This record gives sequence, C-alpha cells and structure tokens, in this order.
Amino acid sequence: DDSCSDCGAGKYSATGAPSCTDCVAGKFSSSVGATSESTCTICPQGSYTDIEASTSCTTCPAGSFNADDATSASLHVSCPVCTAGKINDDPATEPALHTSCEACPLGKKNDKEDTEYADHDHPDDCKSCSPGRYSNDEEGATMCLNCPLGKASSIGASACTGCPSGYECSGGTQTACDEGYYSNNETSCKICDAGFMCLGASDRRACPQGTSQPIEGQSECDSCSAGKFNAEEGKASCKECTPGHFCPPSSTTPISCLVGSTYQPEEGKDICLSCSVCPLGQVMTAECTLTTDRQCSPCTAP
Repeated sequence: DDSCSDCGAGKYSATGAPSCTDCVAGKFSSSVGATSESTCTICPQGSYTDIEASTSCTTCPAGSFNADDATSASLHVSCPVCTAGKINDDPATEPALHTSCEACPLGKKNDKEDTEYADHDHPDDCKSCSPGRYSNDEEGATMCLNCPLGKASSIGASACTGCPSGYECSGGTQTACDEGYYSNNETSCKICDAGFMCLGASDRRACPQGTSQPIEGQSECDSCSAGKFNAEEGKASCKECTPGHFCPPSSTTPISCLVGSTYQPEEGKDICLSCSVCPLGQVMTAECTLTTDRQCSPCTAP
C-alpha cells in the first residue's frame, strides 16, 4: 500500500518519509500532519512532559517549579523540587504559578533538601522559629539563628528584642527575675544588695527610713526594732538609740526624753525613765538631765 497518512499530534515527518518521528520529551505538538520538527514546541515555563510524542505539557506539581523560558527541551522533562527555604503550594492549577517557588515568610524556615515535592508543597513546610531564635532571610531561610546574648524572641520571630526590665535573657528566652533579684535590661538577674528590697522587678528599692535589710537577696525590709532607728534610706542596719532619747519600733530618728521629767542614761532603749523626786528630809543636789537622774541629799541642821 503506497498510500500516505498524516502524522498524529506529537509527531512529524518530512515529505516522503517512511514513518513519523516523535517529538522528544520536553516538547509537544498539537498539530496533525506536521512536516517539520519545528512544530515540536518546548514546554512553557511552569510545565513539563517526560514522554515522547506529547500533545500537551503538564503543569508542574505542588512543591516544584520550572523557570526555564523554553530554551531547552531537556530542561522540561521534569520540574525541579523547590530549594530549601522555599515552597510552592499551588496544586498544579496553571503553569504561570509554577515559574518559581515562594520564600518562607520571615520568622520561619525550611531546611529540607530539594529531593521530595512533599517537603515543599504546603505552607506548613515552613516551620516557625522556636523561642530564642529568629529568621530574617527574605530569600527564604534554611535555618533559624540564635538570638545574641542579652536579647530574646518569641515563637516565629523575625528579629530579637532587648531583654525587658525585670527579666533575664539567657539562651534567647526571657525569664522573670525571682523575688530578691532585679534586672535592668541585663542578660541575667542580679541579687538584691543589702539595704535594698527587690520584688523581681526592673530595679531594686532602697529600704525606707525606719527600716533596714542586712541580708542580700531579700524582697522586703525589716522595721527597726525597739531601741533602734534609721534616718537614712538604703541601710543594711539600724543604729542604736542615743542616750537621752528613746526609740520605739520603726523609728526614723531618736525622740528626746522630756527635760526635767524623764531621762535615759543608756543607748538602745525604747523608753525614758521618770526622774526621781526627792523625799521629805532631803534636798536636790543635782537636777535631772536627759541622761542622769535627779540627785538628793539629806537635809542638814541649820
């Protein structure tokens, strides 16, 4: 039979050729009766065909792309998997959506190699950076970086922030200072000094007048005990009440005994003593002062 028939789509032959030739993989042709290889067209961006004699190209699957703009059929036999740090979650709806892959958002990473479509085909393949780490690579992060010393971050952070007052930042995470400690944008909480109280906040507070704190790492100050006083703030101890004065608990200053009525010869007392009254038959030889009692002597005959 010397009759001729048209080559089907995906094939071509020159005039007089005994058989049709398939378009190579990576090319397609929808023409029937094609007489030249030029009718075999390279697949457009975002598509591929891995078989010969293709009549159309297939959109790249999710997790892949094809950026070649029809320069070589060999580049359209398959679609490369998205590289680490990138994804393509389009489910092969159209080639235009598969000319490239999208970078993972800031604060996330994708550390998978370009071997499996399933590692790059869903937004969940971009994993949020854990607390204490961050990513800010606009081209798509493949790893999260550790926050520098003295800074911290929350989950999915694109940057680290300074350690807030009242916290310590170690390993990129922030932890509130315990009572008895304080911090002012520090890498660690400091123990409260003697003479101060710390509520686990940003700063230490000086013990107020009438109080003291002799021990480090305390969250409250102690009132001066009876017989002691403190006229200054931030002191580790209270002072002994001076002679001629008395100091009730929490005193900020010694209180003077009443001249001519009371006295106190010793230090560290919380009361004044009543001045003696000379009994009948005795006369005063020395007045009652703030620190000494009244002195009396027997009367002498005239």
